[in-house]
Amino acid sequence: RFDSAGYYLEQVALARPSAQNWQQAADAYFQAFSFAATDDRVKLLGGKARELYAKVLKDQPGNLDAKTNLGMAYMASENPVQGVTLLREVLEADPSNEKALYNMGILAVQSNQYDKAVKRFQDLVKVNPKNVNGQFYLGVTLARTGAKEEAKAAFLTAKSLSADPALAASVDEEIAKMK
Repeated sequence: RFDSAGYYLEQVALARPSAQNWQQAADAYFQAFSFAATDDRVKLLGGKARELYAKVLKDQPGNLDAKTNLGMAYMASENPVQGVTLLREVLEADPSNEKALYNMGILAVQSNQYDKAVKRFQDLVKVNPKNVNGQFYLGVTLARTGAKEEAKAAFLTAKSLSADPALAASVDEEIAKMK
């Protein structure tokens, strides 16, 4: 669905080029990239997202949302360092950018750099204490670094912010692991 939307929105952008039209197409391809099930689809859709976000940033170099998504699209490419560089640029321009803080935290978790991840998620929940994912992953990373009481508090905060039963079950499971 998102890849089809990306294609048609790209056709609109080709007919009526504007940063807004390029971004709509890039966002659709990015969504499709995020849900891609095979490596080939990840490469194809990530490549389209990167191509179109580059067009957006050519016209709007200060567009931090496009730059963040471009950075994440690079993470699945042959050049993931470029993705980290772009996310760092976003945080230099806006240290309270929730999307960039979250993504940098997730990348730190994926590379088992839990101390760095804790810092990113702490920064995120300072910016937005009601960010459920930020609170949950703060709990996960604090637990991995041995700060069990702080982790439990973050987990319980995440649970209190959401009525999602899957999240509640995940929180209960994570708390049980710490005992």
